[in-house]
Amino acid sequence: MLDADRTVATVVAFNHPAPAPLGSSVLRVDVDGQDVAVIGSPADPDALASMAPFDFFADIGGTDTFVLIGQHGASGVEPGTPEFAALMAHESFHRYQFDNWSPDDRVQDIDGYDFSAANLELVLLENRILIAAYEAGTVSEIEHFARQFAAVRRARHERDSRTSLDELQERTEGSARYLEHLIGDSLGNVYTARNHTRELVFYDDSLDRGATANAGGIRSFFGFGRFYSSGASLLSLLDRLGVSVTDIASGLQDGSTPAELLAQRVGPVDKSQSVSVILTEHDPDGELAAGAANLAGLALEEGSTDLGTNAPAGTFGVSDDQIACLIERGVDINADNITVPDDVARTCFNDPDAGG
Repeated sequence: MLDADRTVATVVAFNHPAPAPLGSSVLRVDVDGQDVAVIGSPADPDALASMAPFDFFADIGGTDTFVLIGQHGASGVEPGTPEFAALMAHESFHRYQFDNWSPDDRVQDIDGYDFSAANLELVLLENRILIAAYEAGTVSEIEHFARQFAAVRRARHERDSRTSLDELQERTEGSARYLEHLIGDSLGNVYTARNHTRELVFYDDSLDRGATANAGGIRSFFGFGRFYSSGASLLSLLDRLGVSVTDIASGLQDGSTPAELLAQRVGPVDKSQSVSVILTEHDPDGELAAGAANLAGLALEEGSTDLGTNAPAGTFGVSDDQIACLIERGVDINADNITVPDDVARTCFNDPDAGG
């Protein structure tokens, strides 16, 4: 933990086999079977203060260690707040995924995503179905919407194989977000079991105004940011449909995606559930097609994200974790000139200076 002036305030190690390199005056206590080591005198506070906001494999005492930096007075990483507890759960779960889940070497390609009007219309339709399922009160209603989602997702797969990348991110980021939901109620956190569809209304809310109210960050939302909520929403549906947490966890660990697990739960797609029929239920006024066409045009105007390991000259490379950090904190990574607020820069880049 860092103080507001970025000096090291507290160092705590959980279940670390060799915390001594972190410093001296180590107090070790057992908390419900978990080994907690509190470092009284950090060995190299400057090095600790300069570490990345979170690092999945930092070398601490010869051990690959998950490190998360909290800072007093910094938005989202204020120690002792529900937001910080949720962030710790989310990011530490990613480390668990690295260690325990069946790997997949495919990565999300934001710039190569299908931003066509045809795809965005189906994505917006998926969002409406997930929201309807969230609001449903009976199992039969939930199953109805789950089958509709499976039909639309199948149609998306049939028209473009890149849809499989959506599902990889729903598996990775959606499950980590869902973990926030599981603990969110008791923490009073912004992401709870009652609002896991919160982000799915982005853009849909503004379709009647020409899809301009949320015109920024179309590429970052549809190409990456959406999958946190869509994945968490699918996992919530599985839970409400009676699939055990054990079966969900083992399925994800073995490589299945939330959408695949949902398809297994509802069975073969009903041929009568064509996309056109589903649209009449969720888009009776036909606004999704026009809105999607407008969004597709705006996405083209946004241009390339210029982020990632293959960034062209004149830009800087940003890791996938840093991209996710920026998107989670509302930064439009597709703007011609990206302005990163100071607190977000400190959180995502461990940068004490102003963003720019």
